[in-house]
Amino acid sequence: MTPRLSPPSHHPPPEVLVAYASGTVGEDEGVLLACHLTVCAACRDAVAENERIVASLSMVAPTPVPDSVLASVLARLDESPPPAPPAAAPPHSGLPLPRPFLARYGAFERLPFRSVGRGVRVARLHAQSTHRAFVVDFPPGFAIPDHGHHGVERGLILRGGFEWEGKDYLAGDVSWQEDRHDGIVIDPAGPCTALFVSDGPLMVGARWVDRALDWWLLGR
Repeated sequence: MTPRLSPPSHHPPPEVLVAYASGTVGEDEGVLLACHLTVCAACRDAVAENERIVASLSMVAPTPVPDSVLASVLARLDESPPPAPPAAAPPHSGLPLPRPFLARYGAFERLPFRSVGRGVRVARLHAQSTHRAFVVDFPPGFAIPDHGHHGVERGLILRGGFEWEGKDYLAGDVSWQEDRHDGIVIDPAGPCTALFVSDGPLMVGARWVDRALDWWLLGR
């Protein structure tokens, strides 16, 4: 992730950090959050506090464990351990990436980018994932078309930045949007690369238009 001189200004919603601490977020959403935590001390502290609360609640009123569950756990002890995750490839020299990103998706130069026009590149990640995870590489000064979302779109800036509603979003900042994104302009000083994890396709018009646009962008 591009180094920045100040802490991130835009963060995930507090309830999402609670869900992260309790282990109830999806894998790709968890990777996005973990990447943000690598540069955001405030959110790390919030997650640590939430983890302490979750741990204390789990000790208040222990629930009896059925014999069948205990037998299942004991049986799994005899199973072979899962294979170790592959070693993370070194990041692209021009774009250092957080370890959670590398461990899940690999090095930047190995991402399956495809051009979608006007200098924009999209790399779809983990087609079988519950969520839709993808990386978008925007050229400097690009004006992102106004659009909405089917569900939640989570974004994490990996390098560069953009301006939206008079606010600057830079590397490490998170965008968490359930409604519309209008008037977003990429910083003219350089490209912007962002990781997105969404619940559904973009919303720009009729449903068939949304599906066609989704297929064109992500190759679905």
